[in-house]
Amino acid sequence: MGEERNWAGNVRYRGAVAHPATLDEARALITTGSPVRMLGTRHCFNDIADTTGTLIALDQLPSVFEVTPERDAVRVSGALRYGDIAPRLEAEGLALANLASLPHISVAGAVSTGTHGSGDAIGSLASAVRELTLLTASGELLTLRRGEPRFAGAVVGLGALGAVLELVLDVEPTYQVAQRVFDRPRWDEILGDLDAVTSAGTSVSIFTTWQRTDSADQLWIKQRGAADLAGDLPARLGSVAADAKRHPILGVDAVACTDQGGVPGCGISGCRTSGWSSPRRPVSSCRASTSCRAATPWRHCRRSAGWPTASHRCCW
Repeated sequence: MGEERNWAGNVRYRGAVAHPATLDEARALITTGSPVRMLGTRHCFNDIADTTGTLIALDQLPSVFEVTPERDAVRVSGALRYGDIAPRLEAEGLALANLASLPHISVAGAVSTGTHGSGDAIGSLASAVRELTLLTASGELLTLRRGEPRFAGAVVGLGALGAVLELVLDVEPTYQVAQRVFDRPRWDEILGDLDAVTSAGTSVSIFTTWQRTDSADQLWIKQRGAADLAGDLPARLGSVAADAKRHPILGVDAVACTDQGGVPGCGISGCRTSGWSSPRRPVSSCRASTSCRAATPWRHCRRSAGWPTASHRCCW
């Protein structure tokens, strides 16, 4: 245990952070009767996930990664990160239908908070869960499966129901994603038909620093396969195709970002190489939807299927 901070470094936790290495150690911590909160990869920029008691991180528990015999699902430990899972699935010829917008986000934290990573036609990360195992406040193990009465309310549990030890996630055959970047789309055109913009690809992101009043900085369109759903939309938005590889944060070297220019690539690439630089840069992104293919500045507004409005009780 010890004094620690969140991912961005702007919040110092009041509670002590514990890293149990065994199930018995986790059970002993969660059944003390004192205030306890679960801590994921700390991607929370205020103190809503803090407590005066104990913050429990499950990152030292034994790792679980098991593809089912039917090869349609994978069992993972809750503390695993999407950047850990995606390459291992790719090696099996498999993939998740959707990925977090950052590689270092824990699966349990992302799912429990109803986190995005989705497009107009696909659900949030929680929609992939078919089973989860909780360690409850009484120290019992509780497994819930899709279709059971309590399942849906427990998946996006906001950390209030217990520690998410393991999850079973739907998977599918691996696929490729192509992404294109356009500069300076006009706000009046974007807002004039927002649905057309958000449906222009499997995943669409609009990045802005709010330094221009008439246009955003960048429009990123990610699409599975070779189909071009955007058509002449970028031109109608007054935007022009980027003449070089772009980073979402203007002026930052794009060397760490994934391929652009419509070049198809493995859908997990964004989990292997993230274009993040500083988490404290005052950049916003209005994310119609997200995929792991592109790095994301840290302030977002989200428009995705299944996005909840409740406050987070645990941290990604």
